Amino acid sequence: MKIFQSNIFTKTKIVIYSISAGAFLSIVIRSYTDNNFIIYGISILAALFWLYTTMANDNIKIILDNDTMQVFCRNKLKRKYNLNGVVFDSYIKNPFETTGCDSDCNLFITDSATHKRETLNCSMLGQNTYFKLIDALGLNNKTSPELIPISKDDK
Repeated sequence: MKIFQSNIFTKTKIVIYSISAGAFLSIVIRSYTDNNFIIYGISILAALFWLYTTMANDNIKIILDNDTMQVFCRNKLKRKYNLNGVVFDSYIKNPFETTGCDSDCNLFITDSATHKRETLNCSMLGQNTYFKLIDALGLNNKTSPELIPISKDDK
């Protein structure tokens, strides 16, 4: 059994981004009003909202055990996959490739029987843990299969 969880460095980075966004928002609001209650109240609430939504919604844990993969979100089982019935593909966007503030790690899971494709955002794992996950799934040992295009009905 292998367990892949959100990285403490990535969590720390999210905290810093949320606090920075709140501080920036307070500077913007200060140009419109001098009321400290409004300035700090809105900024703190916005920073807490960004922090909560990112930490709660994107905090994932993946457990690989024999022929199953379990995906947990907020410590609740979100999805369970039979590894023999799915095809995986991976996408990693490095922040240096395009404009953006962070890297994206996405795992594409295609059901072999129905050809339905799901995207699992693994950015909270951090790149090092994500690389370990795709190694454990065997994506680095074989060439990636052709991805089935997403139709408008699948969205």
